[in-house]
Amino acid sequence: MGGRLGTSTPPDALVTALQTDSANYTWAAAVVGSNNAAGYQLAAELPVMAVGSFNGTDPAPTREEFQQLVAKGKIHYFNWRKHDAG
Repeated sequence: MGGRLGTSTPPDALVTALQTDSANYTWAAAVVGSNNAAGYQLAAELPVMAVGSFNGTDPAPTREEFQQLVAKGKIHYFNWRKHDAG
């Protein structure tokens, strides 16, 4: 079941994984779209990057910028599609 305003709610096991060693990362997760990111951020109570801005279609960050963030160890987890909590 989704959260408020259609946000997805990740399963408890994923929330626990995001919280593990979270101090080592700038973002606990990066997910496509702000509604999806909101569900992750509310569940984990940690910073989550909304890749592609509001609906996931803006080039923010660019592919190169995102790859650099990953290479620098700034992002703990990446989900490229909306989580199916069903």
